[in-house]
Amino acid sequence: MQALVVNRRGPGSIEFDEHFAVPEPASHEVLLRVRLASVCSTDLEIVRGYMGFVGVPGHEFVATVERGPDRLLGKRVVAEINCVSPDSPARDEDSRKHAWPRTVIGILGRDGAFAEWLAAPAENCHLVPDSISDREAVFVEPLAAAVQVLRDHPITPDSRVAVLGSGRLGVLVAQVIRDAGAAACIVGRNAETLALCRSLGLAARNIAELDAADVYDLIVECTGSADGLRLAMRHEPAIELLRQRRVVVEPFIQSEFPLRNGAEALAAAAQPGGLKILLRPGGVA
Repeated sequence: MQALVVNRRGPGSIEFDEHFAVPEPASHEVLLRVRLASVCSTDLEIVRGYMGFVGVPGHEFVATVERGPDRLLGKRVVAEINCVSPDSPARDEDSRKHAWPRTVIGILGRDGAFAEWLAAPAENCHLVPDSISDREAVFVEPLAAAVQVLRDHPITPDSRVAVLGSGRLGVLVAQVIRDAGAAACIVGRNAETLALCRSLGLAARNIAELDAADVYDLIVECTGSADGLRLAMRHEPAIELLRQRRVVVEPFIQSEFPLRNGAEALAAAAQPGGLKILLRPGGVA
């Protein structure tokens, strides 16, 4: 199969491999045909050597189940990225997703979605409604991270929240906070992305405009620096936000590249102020 492989020849190396082995899923896993994947800041850090990862990166994706249980077969899905053994002694779902040992799709011990195929546990997969396009579905994973902000820090309609960073994650977080009824102001440096935020009806300020008199109840840091392993989280709230069009994502897609131009795609994603870059495996409609 076609795959984009990183760090095989040392940190920073990127290779397009036309003959990378198709994964063989374990008994509790499904075989996924990748429809579309997107590049995030974590992928860029992985290329630079983060986590010591060697292999196929990519964890934001939408795919079709080609082999697996009947309830999933032939369906479009997104997947949670933390993968644990079905024999894990953890009792509840949340603790299971953080149990050790585990692998993380495209980040730790498991090849990811910058390829034509990948394997993942069946229980990690979530169905994507027909009303959500592939280009929207690739935002489920980062949008789930945005939803996690409200789970960790409940807010009320009178909460004043500042979101630091007008990039992809920051704008998703701001929309989730607005959907919860609170006032969110995006604070950033890039005039273009700040203008895009305003076009969506979001309050946006240049960081140079802030002073000591500005007081917020909660500040969410979304500047795009390396953020370590992401927490596993359920994707259902993120999918519902997209299905009901309560969060808008299409304006943040900058370009789409074929998989064989993966190095060019990663370079584009690394540009300051860049928006979302997508990768599409060959032969997928």
